[in-house]
Amino acid sequence: MNQRIVIFKKIKLNIAGHFIIGTVSLLGILILFLFNDMVSLIGLWKPAAEIFGILDKASFILLILFPAVTYWNAFKNSYSKPGLLWRVSVLYVLMGMESLAIITILYRIF
Repeated sequence: MNQRIVIFKKIKLNIAGHFIIGTVSLLGILILFLFNDMVSLIGLWKPAAEIFGILDKASFILLILFPAVTYWNAFKNSYSKPGLLWRVSVLYVLMGMESLAIITILYRIF
């Protein structure tokens, strides 16, 4: 009865290790958000609107992919590529479910 579901089973990190990887991912996302905001503001200038519009779309794609890159770099030496691919995919599914739950709760409150 004492079963745990662990996605990254080979890596035996303590809670500090998980916090470090999560913090690196969050910090990168926050920096990309800052870059995205700067690009959006510069994109309001008409002569540079087209170029910065492309950069704005590219930075949004980078925001989506950054957690995968972080976890891929952290665990690439411990798992095979298909093994790491399904683990990162499950990570994204779980993050999507978490976001949906938060949005649903906020919708019901407000």
